[in-house]
Amino acid sequence: MPDRARGVGSGDEFPKHAPTAEAHDKAAHLFRALTTAASCAGARAVLEAQGFRVEYVEERWARRLTAVNLEGVRLIDNVQAADKNAAILGLTILTSPST
Repeated sequence: MPDRARGVGSGDEFPKHAPTAEAHDKAAHLFRALTTAASCAGARAVLEAQGFRVEYVEERWARRLTAVNLEGVRLIDNVQAADKNAAILGLTILTSPST
């Protein structure tokens, strides 16, 4: 149940405006940065250069995880760490069963 006395869960934490068209276009770069950067530090640098306020970029459980802010909107994403390069190329990695 929301704690309305403190504003938690009341909707106060959400922005009161819609993101600009520029922010909407920038948001599309989040996935690209996660899938093409060679490291978490590299992904962070790319995102910061593109105007994101980065909370974290880290790898856990074979996934690259991130949370960023853009114009007051918090965006979260994750990609499979092992297939970062294949994902950006739109490839599916297939393995043949051993016989």
